[in-house]
Amino acid sequence: MLLRNIILIFPGERPAHNSGCLYCFRSSFLLGIVCGFLGDAGKMIGMVCYLAVILPVLGIQARRLRDGGFTPWLLLLGLIPGIGGLILLILYVLPSKN
Repeated sequence: MLLRNIILIFPGERPAHNSGCLYCFRSSFLLGIVCGFLGDAGKMIGMVCYLAVILPVLGIQARRLRDGGFTPWLLLLGLIPGIGGLILLILYVLPSKN
C-alpha cells in the first residue's frame, strides 16, 4: 500500500515534463538493444529490469498524459503493436495544458 502511494499517487500533482517521459522511453529502448546482443542472459537481465521499473514508468507516463490534457487510459494504446507506442510518444511530446 505504501509503495502504491509513493509511486502512483502524486501529492501536490507536480507537472511531468517531457524530459522524464522521454528519458524512460529512451532508456528502455537502449536496454532492449543491449539485452538483444547478450542472447539468453540478456533476456533474463531485461526481464528483471523491466519488472523493477514497470510501476514507476507507468506512473510517469500517466502523469504526463494528464498534464497534456489526456486521460491516463490512453496508456492502453501501448498494447497495439508498433503504432501504439508511436502514438504515445507523440502524445508525450505535446505541450502541457497546465
